[in-house]
Amino acid sequence: MKKNTLPPFSRRTFIQAGVLLSLAATLRGQSKNTPPGAVTATSRLNPKFFVGEDKPLRLALVGCGGQGSWVINGMVAANEHGANCTVTALCDPDADKAAKVFEKFPDAPQYKDYRKLIAEKAGAFDAAIIATPDHMHFPIAMAMMQAGKHIYVEKPMAHTITEVLKMKETALKIGVVAEMGNHGNAFEGTRLQQEWIQAGLIGNVKEVHAWTNRPVWPQGVENWYPGQPVPETMDWNLWLGVSEKVPYNKAYAPFKWRGYFEWGAGAIGDMAVHSLDAPLRALDLRGDYTVNAEAEGLTDISWPTAARAVFDFPERNGRPALKLRWFEGQWQAPRPEELGNDEAGNPIELRKDGGCMYYGDKGILYSGHEHHAATPQLLPAEKMAQARKDKLIPPKTIPRVPRGSAYMNWMNLCRGKGLPGSDVADTAADVTIMALMGNLAMRTGKELKWDSANGRVIGLPDEFAALIDKSYRNF
Repeated sequence: MKKNTLPPFSRRTFIQAGVLLSLAATLRGQSKNTPPGAVTATSRLNPKFFVGEDKPLRLALVGCGGQGSWVINGMVAANEHGANCTVTALCDPDADKAAKVFEKFPDAPQYKDYRKLIAEKAGAFDAAIIATPDHMHFPIAMAMMQAGKHIYVEKPMAHTITEVLKMKETALKIGVVAEMGNHGNAFEGTRLQQEWIQAGLIGNVKEVHAWTNRPVWPQGVENWYPGQPVPETMDWNLWLGVSEKVPYNKAYAPFKWRGYFEWGAGAIGDMAVHSLDAPLRALDLRGDYTVNAEAEGLTDISWPTAARAVFDFPERNGRPALKLRWFEGQWQAPRPEELGNDEAGNPIELRKDGGCMYYGDKGILYSGHEHHAATPQLLPAEKMAQARKDKLIPPKTIPRVPRGSAYMNWMNLCRGKGLPGSDVADTAADVTIMALMGNLAMRTGKELKWDSANGRVIGLPDEFAALIDKSYRNF
């Protein structure tokens, strides 16, 4: 099988990527009160790519089923609030799964191959939404940015740490808008957590718990399934793209691909970019850290059925050392007694699908929503009521996103307005690297250290080097 590294970013040059992190740190580091995103719309973006107010923002969608359908419908719905966008190109290798989107936008040309779309229709769209399986985020995002297109790439932004750093470098160099689709970054709950913690409402935070009930798709799969006939509506070679040539089986696509190393990033890759985004912003979880993990059901091809990871952050910018504990699948976070009981006297349980708990030396803060859409709560409930009565809740100092919409925010950025939310050149890269570091610890069973100054993973055994610098199939 002929494979290459596309684009060239070899293991030899991987360590050099640390300069990218230093550059991004310079861009984002104005003050501790800098709003989420930290990079202003004009600080790294090239105005030549902005779309004028008098013109519609022309969108291309790559990956039209599932999440792609959800996103494009959200973008178009924002027209009711002044977005002024239009869909001018569609791309998906599976016409059956893309059928509803194809039918909704009949005037948009339809493609199976994103490369042909760019070659033939680059002048017909300004920005691209990338909602493919994880393994194709990087090649498509890179091609779009290099073509001068703004991008909204679904989470996680990339499949490997090397890809994250290369995307970050390209976004900084070219100056297009590049946002990751962890849409909770636009929600009120994310900002409230940051404001309350930075105001000292629960004192010094020394431990954080975050969790998800994922996987809700098959993981722990022992072997590849036997090949089946490829549906007539699907180009399996294009769906595989840069990944290994695995024979088609309906057990993989759609959706269930997430559980396989080859295409997905497992539960932590899917959800930590949501759940850990608010803690990263609120507690400045940047710089060096170590991670350990344990997993159950991990196989040679598939992510585990349950896992735990512990990230240890040293003292940073006057903040105490901190442990961040991640839980997924059947291994769930412990329930604090301070959560209390319901009216019937039964213990209130943690929200099962996901959430976040901050443990400070003056109290506990609970975000009971996987995307941080809910207002956080001080625990126990009596403490929350007392804080409101005593007017201890700090004022809102961080700019809000109009309508709490990451979609509207991205489209405004494409016109040179507003503040980045989950910028590929900033917080999106940081939180994705955290998730991928957790994955590396699960795969290797080793304690690993993220060396932020040099952009490298310390402690990774040589036999796992391909996990940070993979090769790509020519297709």
